[in-house]
Amino acid sequence: MAISTPHGRPNRKKNPKRRVSLFYSASTGQKVALMGASFLAALPLPARALSCSSQPLPFGTAIHCVVELSQDRLELFWKNPAGQPFGSFHSLFHYLEAQGKKVLFATNGGMYEPDLSPVGWYVEGGKELVKLNQRKGFGNFYLKPNGVLAWNRWQAWIGPSEEMEAKQADFLWATQSGPLLVHHGEITPAIPMHSRSRYIRNGVGLLDRHRVVFVITETPVTLYEFALIFRKNFSCREALYLDGSISSIYSLPLGIWKERGPMGPILAVWTPANTQSR
Repeated sequence: MAISTPHGRPNRKKNPKRRVSLFYSASTGQKVALMGASFLAALPLPARALSCSSQPLPFGTAIHCVVELSQDRLELFWKNPAGQPFGSFHSLFHYLEAQGKKVLFATNGGMYEPDLSPVGWYVEGGKELVKLNQRKGFGNFYLKPNGVLAWNRWQAWIGPSEEMEAKQADFLWATQSGPLLVHHGEITPAIPMHSRSRYIRNGVGLLDRHRVVFVITETPVTLYEFALIFRKNFSCREALYLDGSISSIYSLPLGIWKERGPMGPILAVWTPANTQSR
């Protein structure tokens, strides 16, 4: 979504067509051809470390996917070769399929402007496309500290944006979002404990230097409740908020495609389409 207001509401006009259900393409307004649950279930699952599951948590049900960076190809995608934002899973998958790549997992990858450009720092394949954003402003992105998810082929880092400048050369991919949900094992003080603002939310936590966990709730939760999931259920010492009402997920292992609106950056795990199934 565009940057949230202080009450967590997106800065855009309401559009009922953006509320989409399973196997629905937000970009075309039509159901995605051949992508019913039975079709997804029939696809062979290639050898991988990626693991996804849906389970009850203290504040409702959530889907989580664990990515092992040494085995899973986790990358960021924003624009196609013509310079246009992909904007949707369907558009990105079509592009990757033409390159012989099959997507195993995807989710929205950080907050963005109305033109779908990243609000903050964005690095794709070692190229800095948007500079680090340390401005002051309103909304979730600007709750301090906001943070960065950055990684290369073997390790990841999540932490405050102001600590990122010294680490920029170490990573091939990075996305800035906010706020940090958990820092040094504690929930960020700026997150209100008694807020009544509840949304579907998604974020990412650091399990260790080599593994990250992506979580998306299936029931609306407050920002504080969402932070508790990372601290209590996954014992993350660092976790970053990605977005709220447009939070979307695709999981081939679970046969899930939930897309709730246009997206800026997209995080995706892919594998060569000809990989042998296990």
